[in-house]
Formats: sequence, structure tokens, C-alpha cells
Amino acid sequence: MTSADKWNWIVENVNKNLNAKEEIVQSTWESIFAQLFGYISLMGEVERHRQIQIGSTERIIPDIIINSGGTDLFVVEVKPHSFPFSSSMEVQLFSYLRQLQNSTGILICSKIYVYAYDLRKRGDEQEKIEIEFTKNNPDGARFIELFSKVTFDKDAVRAFVREKLKFAERVERAKEEISAELAYVYLSKHLRSQGYTADEIHQAVSSFDITITPHIPESASPAVRQTSPQTFALQPLKDENKLNKTQVLEICKANGVNIDIWCSLSNRTKFNSFANDIPMRCLSQDWYLLLSDQNKRELYVFMVPANSLTDAGMYVVKNKYKHTVCMRINCGDSTFTDRHSKIKFMKWLVKTINY
Repeated sequence: MTSADKWNWIVENVNKNLNAKEEIVQSTWESIFAQLFGYISLMGEVERHRQIQIGSTERIIPDIIINSGGTDLFVVEVKPHSFPFSSSMEVQLFSYLRQLQNSTGILICSKIYVYAYDLRKRGDEQEKIEIEFTKNNPDGARFIELFSKVTFDKDAVRAFVREKLKFAERVERAKEEISAELAYVYLSKHLRSQGYTADEIHQAVSSFDITITPHIPESASPAVRQTSPQTFALQPLKDENKLNKTQVLEICKANGVNIDIWCSLSNRTKFNSFANDIPMRCLSQDWYLLLSDQNKRELYVFMVPANSLTDAGMYVVKNKYKHTVCMRINCGDSTFTDRHSKIKFMKWLVKTINY
């Protein structure tokens, strides 16, 4: 059997035993590790309920410990397949890994969770990935390969986890870039390549609303399924002084500035201009900062050289997927000073455009 065949057999077995009790699920997985992964039960390589004393009265009992040649390879915590993931399951697995000084753990419930455990990190900092019980899942086949006796390597498991996490992070970043407004930018670029002028494109596209609707799985909750589509309607420039990103790109191009990498557009309302959500990763390359003064109808184009800014002194907002810089730039004086970092952006001003 190939790794893919073994995985598909596991998926079929899981689907047949969704409501099986925990004891049956554990026994099944002990057999799976013996028959499909190559560990020998008779030699104690698939160890059930080892008792680990951690004090005079307290002890812990992992569900399964897989070992070979007297060395513990990884720890498995098993729950019924009808159980969704919960943090208490994770905490339980972490306690076993910590006591055994082991860096590789598997949690099996409604999905498989693979952990590259680090004793130096808190629980919420631990690296993990999830694998769904779906047929022909390439991650499932890879799971078989990584944890089989003849090929197991904890460094390879950690590399796999980090690779999947990096992939997921890049997918989230890509999703942030996708918008109805971006669709207009590429539509406009295509039409320009066909010889149409900016005015012709603007007149044609303003007749349409461009809509981007996220794909929502059937299993999603009603609240999630009510998510509204993102719609972009191009407004004529003469209707208002405030610019959107698409209009700025067109204005810059018409004035000889081709923007490749840019991070922020801010419209001045009273005195300060706010530049928010600038990804830290962009600061390591040349990038544009664009500020518009609605009162003066002036667009300021700054080209900031790579590595000119660091997070030192900047106002940085952190979340799960990215760190972003937020600035409050004083448009009231000619230095364009950021209120937070006191950095003067005037030295990077390359063009002032009237619109």
C-alpha cells in the first residue's frame, strides 16, 4: 500500500466509527500504528497508558507513546472522532510532552493535530497544524510518511509543521490583497493595453459595480454565511476631493509615477493625515507612501528607501498574521513629521501632484 492508500483506509475507518467510544478509537489507532506505520506492538513500540509519576501522589497517563530502540519518538492523545478540538485536549498533551521532554505530539479527535513542541514556549505559542480526515488529502499521505517507523525524523516533522504554517500565513496575506478595487486596477490595466485612454476606461467602468464574494463552506455558521460581498463602484473624480486607491494609481501614472510597491494612502481631513496598516515586511524594500490633502487638492508622493525605517520608535500594531506600522503625519508643516516616531518624511518627497 502507498502512503495515499493507507491514508484513505484511515479516513474510511474514521467515517465508519464516528460515534465509537474512546476505548475503541484508541485500540484502533494502536493497531494503525502497528499495521500501517510499522511499529511492533509485541516489542513494546506501541505503548498504551504508561504511568508517569510527577510527584508523591500525582501521575499522568498518556494514551499512546510510540518508541523505538528504547527511545520515545512521539506522544499521541486520542479522543473520539466525534469530538471537536478543545484547548483542554491540547493542555493534556502538552503536560505529557513536557514531562517526557519530547518535542513531537499528535492529538487525534475530529481532525489530526500535529505539534512541534518547544519547552521554552507558552502553550499559545506552540506550533501546530491540522489535517482533516478527507480522502486523497496530500497532508494525510505526508503524515503517514513522516510518522512511519523507517522514515520518522523529528526535525522533518518540525520542518513540515513550519512549512504548512508559512503557507497558511501567505494565503492569509494573499487574501488581504484580494479586493473588488484590485479587480478594477487589473481590468483598467488590461484595457490600457488595448489602447483605451484613462478617460475612456473611467467612463466605461463607472457603469459597473465590481463585486468580490468570499467562498463560504456549507458547514459555516449562519452568522458567517451572512457575510456581505465586497463591492467597488468607481465614482467620478469631480464628485468629491477624497481619493480612493484606484484613482490615485491613475493620477500617479498620468503624472509619470508608476507605483509598484506602495503601502498606504491617507486623505487629510483637518490637520493630520493618518497612514495605517503598513506591513512591516514592506519596509525592507523600496516603497511608496501616498498622502492627499483634500483641502488643497494636492497628492504627495513619498518614496521611502528600503530599510530606512525600523520598528524602533514606530507605533507597531501586532496580530496573528502580521505586524503593521501606523503613522500620524503632520500636513500642517513642510517637514511632514510623524507624530509617533518624530521622523520627518520631507526628505523622501519625490512629487507633489495637483488633482
